[in-house]
Amino acid sequence: FRMGCDQSVCNDVQNFLNLHGSHPLVVENANNQVRSKTLVAIRKNDEILIHKQFQIIEATQNLLEPGANYTMLHACCECNAKDIIDDVIVFLKQTKSQFYATIVNIPDKRGLTPVQIACAYDSPESLF
Repeated sequence: FRMGCDQSVCNDVQNFLNLHGSHPLVVENANNQVRSKTLVAIRKNDEILIHKQFQIIEATQNLLEPGANYTMLHACCECNAKDIIDDVIVFLKQTKSQFYATIVNIPDKRGLTPVQIACAYDSPESLF
């Protein structure tokens, strides 16, 4: 796994996001309640609750406002949810394995990838 991405690739991704608003692999179909419960599970580092959410949410669901590109992986890294990040990674690999390398490098609306968030929030335990 690479830390971040090459600058030219990052620029291409950021240009795409500026034009289209959201990454093509990030889905926007969950309702507010499902997104909120998922964020609560991550913030509480609750393995039981996150496994319940896996049954009703997609691995690359945006958890914030439309176009935020803030996935479960972003949230785990920001919240230092070290007890459930492995579960989230397994969920991603099971449901989106062919896109895994791309998904872990999706920048959120601030332009930060999950790895950059983990570094910024001093949560090296969240690095995968």
